[in-house]
Amino acid sequence: MPADLSSLSRRTLLGSSLALAACDRFAAAEPAPGPEPVPLKSIAPCPFGTTGMTGQLDQAFWVEQTLRHASQLTPEWELKMERTLGANFAYDFSAADRVVDFAHGNGLRVHG
Repeated sequence: MPADLSSLSRRTLLGSSLALAACDRFAAAEPAPGPEPVPLKSIAPCPFGTTGMTGQLDQAFWVEQTLRHASQLTPEWELKMERTLGANFAYDFSAADRVVDFAHGNGLRVHG
C-alpha cells in the first residue's frame, strides 16, 4: 500500500472497494466450533472475580459469563461514596445490596 494516499488512483480505489464488497465478509466472522472453554475459576490458582453494576445484572449474557467464570464479585460503582451518600447526607445502600444479594444468591464471594 502506498504511504502517500495522493498517489492512489480513483480506479485503484474503486476496484479495490468492489473487490472487497464481493468478498464473503462473514466467512471468518465466527470461530470454528470446538470444545467449550474451561471456566476460568476452575483453573485459576486464586479466587477469580469480576466487577459488576446493577445494570449488568439484567443482561443475560453478562450473568451467564460471570456465573461460569467468576468465583467472586466486586461492586463497581455501588459502594462509591458518590453513590451511597445521598441528599441530606443520608446513606443509600440499595444498589449495593442488589449486587451483594445477586452474588450470595449465586454462590459468589463478595469483595470490596
